[in-house]
Amino acid sequence: MKKKFLNNIGYTALEILIVISMVGVVPITVYIEAQKAAQTASCISNLRNIYIGVQMYELDFGRLPDAEFYPKSPKTDPKSIVNLLKSQIDDNMVYLCPVMPDELKRAGLTYIWNDSYNNKSLYHIKSQSLTWLMTDMTAVESKIPPPHHGCYNVLFFDGHVDTMKEAVYFSPTTAELEKITPLLARQVNSVKE
Repeated sequence: MKKKFLNNIGYTALEILIVISMVGVVPITVYIEAQKAAQTASCISNLRNIYIGVQMYELDFGRLPDAEFYPKSPKTDPKSIVNLLKSQIDDNMVYLCPVMPDELKRAGLTYIWNDSYNNKSLYHIKSQSLTWLMTDMTAVESKIPPPHHGCYNVLFFDGHVDTMKEAVYFSPTTAELEKITPLLARQVNSVKE
């Protein structure tokens, strides 16, 4: 009787394939979530490093940089935060959020700068923990989904970075939007497709 029972134990090829596919799917989704979390953490680290560069700039010049909200040519414009902090930050990858599409990264900057505080002292700004300094560039376009699990990373004047559901910290002028809109318009079109 014992031998007969052991001979009946077995699995069909279909049962084995179902188990393999179930086990195979879990690691892929876990891997994707872990990768997204790592990219968000990298973005937060980038913004913190930019803040350190801003602090060093202020120590050198006694004021915040006179940077543009978003320059037309971030790599070459003298008022680009990328160029203004060149002596403080030597790694241009810091200015690129890893979750942004390659087309936006090619411009050389994927964050926007709060130019309302240009040439002011970092330490004389009231409500530093509530006032944004930099954020993801897609925060100006509501048609593009937020890049970090439905959130934006926002650097504040006190140096902390917060992951926020909504970007309600600024209202860019028409001129500022005109600079950033061509890049984002292409991104909006790719989201629609």
